[in-house]
Amino acid sequence: MIAVMFDFLFGCRHKRTTRPITPLHKPGTEADTYVACLDCGKRFHYDVTTMSIGMPIPHPPAAYRPASGSFQTQY
Repeated sequence: MIAVMFDFLFGCRHKRTTRPITPLHKPGTEADTYVACLDCGKRFHYDVTTMSIGMPIPHPPAAYRPASGSFQTQY
């Protein structure tokens, strides 16, 4: 309960992040590199040239988000 209140007031500090990730795309298209916070799951743009974390990436629309707790695809 106290941890939830602390996160609500001060938010996550995003100190523990993944390595930079660049998703695979079709040739000729631009791919954004990002890092994700291991504590809260928020994604941030990552600049490869300056090796720095940038602005947060907005969540995708609900239609494109995977179902919570389920890794199966629905047909």
